[in-house]
Amino acid sequence: MASRKKTAAHAGQRGKRRIIDFDVEMGRRLRLYRTQRGMGQGELGDALNISFQQVQKYENGLNRISAGKLIQITRVLRVPLALFFEGLESGVADESARAATDAHQQVQAFAATAEGRRLYQAFMAIEKPETRRLFLRTLESLSDDQAD
Repeated sequence: MASRKKTAAHAGQRGKRRIIDFDVEMGRRLRLYRTQRGMGQGELGDALNISFQQVQKYENGLNRISAGKLIQITRVLRVPLALFFEGLESGVADESARAATDAHQQVQAFAATAEGRRLYQAFMAIEKPETRRLFLRTLESLSDDQAD
């Protein structure tokens, strides 16, 4: 039987996987929904029967989330599965759709910060619509004052 030698090019490809934008975006969304629930990586890992390091790899887009694991995640976090796929259509050609996706990503990035979570929780605790509108006007006024 002839022995098969691996070429350097073949050996370099084995075991490596190209990270794609979808993996990174899924990880961002996982982090967003987990932090919105006030859940730590360890707590989510325990609920999914995986290590917190695996949760980190998912959130950083280093490991791809399988379909089965994604369904488990949505059940633990109590979010609709569709939220993970919203706006991910390939070939978004329309500039307004692309801008909306960029804005969505900016909101997600802010919501994943400690300040973003606090602001979200405080805002959602306001029950009266008129009080929410007043709050927004106050924030806009404060940001206008900063620009001057």
